[in-house]
Amino acid sequence: MPNYYDVEKNVPVAKMFKPPGRWGKLANKMRPGDSVLLKTASEAGCLAIAIKTRAGHAVTRKVSDGFRVWRLEPEERESKKVFSIKK
Repeated sequence: MPNYYDVEKNVPVAKMFKPPGRWGKLANKMRPGDSVLLKTASEAGCLAIAIKTRAGHAVTRKVSDGFRVWRLEPEERESKKVFSIKK
């Protein structure tokens, strides 16, 4: 069988660049202790994921006028119970 492909060793993986979307931009603005009030559970979940993918910690709660997402310090996460949101 002819060899059409070369196996190469020690080639670093190229970095991916994906510009942040709406939730990523919002998460980038937030500092530990900041919170955002959102209208839907879906929006709150999207923001929480964006915070977590940026090595942050997030807590989401249903409040009287919507859903609130807090960005926390890493050590604060241990003292807060994190629940999933029921729609």
